[in-house]
Amino acid sequence: MAYFGYALLCEFKLFMIIAILFSGSQAFDPCTQYKTLAEIDRSVNVTNNQINNIVYSTKCDNDLDNQWYRFFGGPLSQKMHTSCVPSSRYCSTVYAGWMKEEHPLESDGRVYRTVCFRYGIECCYRQMLIEVQNCGGFMVYRLPSTSPLLLCGRYCSTSHGSTFIYWISNNT
Repeated sequence: MAYFGYALLCEFKLFMIIAILFSGSQAFDPCTQYKTLAEIDRSVNVTNNQINNIVYSTKCDNDLDNQWYRFFGGPLSQKMHTSCVPSSRYCSTVYAGWMKEEHPLESDGRVYRTVCFRYGIECCYRQMLIEVQNCGGFMVYRLPSTSPLLLCGRYCSTSHGSTFIYWISNNT
């Protein structure tokens, strides 16, 4: 009986070694394994009172789960904004988040960046650290929930090109 138990233990160890070896061969790639943030109202190019002429409602990123995300909300919402948001009432939130540093080059790999959340006249009322990776034609971001900051914050996006205000109405 003792021999049988020893044989099972050896088989289990061998299985675990094989599992570890093969799991390492398929490394996680955030450029292919990301979630999408596709809301156009994340854009700093859209103010809260322009969204389909509806009453302003506050949106928060409290439900994000520290995964990799790509902004993909059309031409106005393609990457995280990198300068202080014009006011705290942009991006359909009260605390508008923007990345303090520039986006990395593709050769930089994964980097850490600071996201500031604007409130009132303070451009960096609260801040948190995120990861960013340049995937060639687009960026991906490892975004934690904003709830640890004890505020209703939201990560804001912008277009790849020049900034312009886009008016959304029921007529378009």
